Amino acid sequence: MDKKEEFKAFVRKYPSFATYVQNKATTWQELYELWDMYGDDDKVFSKYKTYTTNDLNNVITSIKNINMDNVKKNLNSIEKGIKLLQDFVKKEDIIDTYEPRPLFRKFED
Repeated sequence: MDKKEEFKAFVRKYPSFATYVQNKATTWQELYELWDMYGDDDKVFSKYKTYTTNDLNNVITSIKNINMDNVKKNLNSIEKGIKLLQDFVKKEDIIDTYEPRPLFRKFED
């Protein structure tokens, strides 16, 4: 495995690196140079290595804060809107204007 692939594998272990790059706190080039000089397990990366438990805790607290009564009201209003649209477009209301021609009849007959 070449160095580039090893660095990609290292970065996949810590998805927080991508967040730092997206926030323009660092660049991929800088991270690669640090990794190349110091290796995988160095204190240089301690500020970049945040584990996903914080992200998971944020998701859990967000789910806990959801008001289920509001969700139920919104789903009921969406259901009513869909039923209203279904009432407007019923198959029985569509008039079939196509009349097939007899099989053995010609255009002028």
